[in-house]
Amino acid sequence: MSIVLANNTLLSFIAALDLSKNSGRDVYLKSDIPEHFGRYFSINEFSKIYLDNLGVWKKISADQYVPYKNIEIYLNDKKSLEFKCDDQKAHNLGYIISEGVLLDAVSKCINETKSIKEQNQQNFSATGDMNICSNINEPENIKNLFKFKIKNYEQTALNITFEHTNDNNREPRQIFFNDEILGLLPVDNNTYNLIWSMPNSFFSSMKTTSSNEMIKCLAERVGFIVGDIGNIDIGKSFPLSSRHSNNYFFENYILIGDAAHKYHPLAGLGLNMGIEDVATLSYLLANNENVKTVFYQYAIKRMSRAQSLQHILDTIIVFHSSDLMPIKIKKKILDFFNETFYLKPKIIENATGLNNKDLVNL
Repeated sequence: MSIVLANNTLLSFIAALDLSKNSGRDVYLKSDIPEHFGRYFSINEFSKIYLDNLGVWKKISADQYVPYKNIEIYLNDKKSLEFKCDDQKAHNLGYIISEGVLLDAVSKCINETKSIKEQNQQNFSATGDMNICSNINEPENIKNLFKFKIKNYEQTALNITFEHTNDNNREPRQIFFNDEILGLLPVDNNTYNLIWSMPNSFFSSMKTTSSNEMIKCLAERVGFIVGDIGNIDIGKSFPLSSRHSNNYFFENYILIGDAAHKYHPLAGLGLNMGIEDVATLSYLLANNENVKTVFYQYAIKRMSRAQSLQHILDTIIVFHSSDLMPIKIKKKILDFFNETFYLKPKIIENATGLNNKDLVNL
């Protein structure tokens, strides 16, 4: 049996490493290095353990990522929640790492793995076993094989990296500012990478603003944490929507990562959920010779997980963005949640990925 990774994405490279090591099948991968966009990822504890087991994390030096044990959540300028790794007895909640560093480490492992074969058009057209897709737009016919539930948030996310004067203690922060969401990931003690989700109408006005005006606008939202803002690097922007496939396989095609599910970036689920997809698929293939059975088991497990997390995200977004509930009432509800002994640890367990009991000790 042969497995073809149909796309040259970071997740496809990770999948090729795992499946070549654990599936016992021939694995074909496009040799082109995936394009990257200067993003930063928050890798959760499960994904870090998984990448360590694949040998990827050993290629990354300690000064190339930022571990964090706490996350602070703010409602405007008032802290409303704090998540701590001690609540889940996890080593860390996560690790901030640049897309380029992670891709470089994965590529080094690929080059050292002789069992991964270079995919060409002949390989792809000849295989009749399993085609794994992490991008629904490639090959061109893939998207037409699946139906998707799509939700448009009517928002745009802007990627910004900026320096600041206050020590951020290398802690991620999330600020819900009216109908905007600002996710701050520490690059170092005085630099944050920001994913700023904003209404499309506000983004249209921001596109023409000067750097000084941008800094002033940003300071109104995050200045109480970061102090003065220095150098600012405005990166790419992208429209925000969620998208979930109604099924995760069709004939010999199976979906992982963004091809199967796409989320609002506020929780940093994207790559972590893709890694869970790969780990689940690899685990099932290693324990069942019947590929069709594996497809069904994979779809049941992953669709259930993806849909439950989407419901949680939608609830969080509606709760914080709604203007029907006074801020004082919202704050009281969040204060109560912050003191719960069950719900909060469950949220952390989901966020760290450590609720994947079968997969944690791979």
